[in-house]
Amino acid sequence: MNTIKKSFTHKGQTINLSGAENCSIVNMVSKTNQFYEKDFLEALDGIIAKDKWVVDIGAHIGNHTIYWSKILNYKVLALEPNADTYRYLKENIQANGVSSLVSALNVAASDTPGSVTLTPLASQDPGTYSILRTPGEGSFQCKAVIIDDYMEYFQTRVPGLIKIDVEGAEAKILKGALQTLQTFWPLITTEITQTDAFNTIGDILSPIGYFPIGIYNATPTVVWSAIPTRDAATSNPYLELMQVTRYGIDAALSSNTAQIKVRELKEETIQLKVSQALAKKNIVSKVLPKQAPLASPDTPDKDEAPTTKTPDVKAPVASLPIKKPAAQTASVKAAPKKLAAKKLAAKAATASKPSAKRPVAKTVTAKKPAAKETAIKKSTTKKTTAKKTTAKKPITNPKTGST
Repeated sequence: MNTIKKSFTHKGQTINLSGAENCSIVNMVSKTNQFYEKDFLEALDGIIAKDKWVVDIGAHIGNHTIYWSKILNYKVLALEPNADTYRYLKENIQANGVSSLVSALNVAASDTPGSVTLTPLASQDPGTYSILRTPGEGSFQCKAVIIDDYMEYFQTRVPGLIKIDVEGAEAKILKGALQTLQTFWPLITTEITQTDAFNTIGDILSPIGYFPIGIYNATPTVVWSAIPTRDAATSNPYLELMQVTRYGIDAALSSNTAQIKVRELKEETIQLKVSQALAKKNIVSKVLPKQAPLASPDTPDKDEAPTTKTPDVKAPVASLPIKKPAAQTASVKAAPKKLAAKKLAAKAATASKPSAKRPVAKTVTAKKPAAKETAIKKSTTKKTTAKKTTAKKPITNPKTGST
């Protein structure tokens, strides 16, 4: 899998993030040139006391962890179950120089300790792994912990914020963190993918004094704050706040329907491409029967008389004379000129040819010379006759008087 690396500047600090090429978060960072979910991160600025820790459950490649440690200078406990993504998390911690502020663990959080199986969507996007999905392609097992197991750890590292983004398993993690929540009363943020999930989380948090105070991000992320009074669960104002937030969740999910649909369509497209690739591979692996070559446009039909074939110049026989390509080219080039000359000659001949409908003067003129010749002949005949007559006349001797 190729790696995408991105550097950008935020509040005068150079941020370096890297991740797998199929990671939607690092791709979003590359396109926007800023932190993923920047508005949400900035909304929490100043709310958390500086001496408190941030617990990042589902830290992924460290987008939020780097913001809280490098930009706000908080100490962070980051939990990421995916071994490949955890490697990018460690690289990003080191690349941003916050190793002294961040403790990273390659574990999953749940409601019971032991091990869990995480499964991604068909896209294999590392940000889509969940313990709630049916095991399949890309699934892996990972060590699971409950947050309350870190009670002793938190005594000297008091959590001021617990961020939970675990693809629908938020309620499980909260069930395993109730002692921590009621001891340190940190802010909580949970991603909500369905209204039912919000209701379930509300049923866990409201009885112990937590109520929503804000909604952020395209996929709704609710910020929960602890109410100092113990009767908060039965107080009408807080119950109304819960109801108002529920309406907000519905509205946010409705506006996000198109994005969710796009994600589903992408998943279907990926599955279709995989199926097509496998089908193509199976076809290629089989021996296909040879097909007869298609007939050339110059190939005569069966009913037509066969024409004489011109010998193939590309594969000449030794006894077969081969015409030089240059001369052949010259004759081909001269052909259009000869054709043009023939056309001009034919045009000129047509123009000089007499019309059949009108007799030409030549025919009329031919009669006059004929009359002259007749007259000449007659004259010649008369002279000839006269000569003949003269010749026949007897000559008289003057002395004797005889002929």
